[in-house]
Amino acid sequence: MRALLFDLDNTLYPEANYFRAIFSQFSQNEGLDFERFAFLFNDFDHIRFTQRDIFRYALNQAGEFSETRHQALFELFVGIKCELKSYDGVQELIDWALAENVRIGVLTNGHIEAQSNKWNGLALSGKEHIHFAPARLLGADKPSSLSFEEMMIQMGCRAEETLFIGDRFTNDIEWGLNQGGKGALVNAHEKGEGVPSFESFEPLLDWVKR
Repeated sequence: MRALLFDLDNTLYPEANYFRAIFSQFSQNEGLDFERFAFLFNDFDHIRFTQRDIFRYALNQAGEFSETRHQALFELFVGIKCELKSYDGVQELIDWALAENVRIGVLTNGHIEAQSNKWNGLALSGKEHIHFAPARLLGADKPSSLSFEEMMIQMGCRAEETLFIGDRFTNDIEWGLNQGGKGALVNAHEKGEGVPSFESFEPLLDWVKR
């Protein structure tokens, strides 16, 4: 194994924390009670994946929708300054990989500016040695082969030498397996047959070291 390729949201950190920061700052800016939006975080992952426009949905549910407020939320989405804590064990895996001269990449779906902003806010040492790319900047969101193939070129490695790590089999893992690489799921939201799945990074690191 010469490389690790990670997903970002819900793989390296919980995406709910980014949105919690957005709605907290928005509530403060608008003079609203943050508790008006607390329902979002009772089942955030389900809402995030089923609502195409989570900001419109949240404002409508809270009875606070206006185009101005919708735009204000989007502006926070792409530019809020906040620190995001990685999952326990992520830093240890990154440190091990860097010490072993394993190349590291992060390939993420979503709005280019927002994904880049999340990455900038992620509190993780060694980021200067990690190749980060929003998939859309490389051609298309995952699981398109365009972004994966370009990422392999930019990282200077082949898929068969790479371990693909993410929380969704179809988006994060399947392409790599089809090219002869290996895959591992963590905090899985969608599993895949025969792919090892880990509830946290500590056992994943033990497995990677074998």
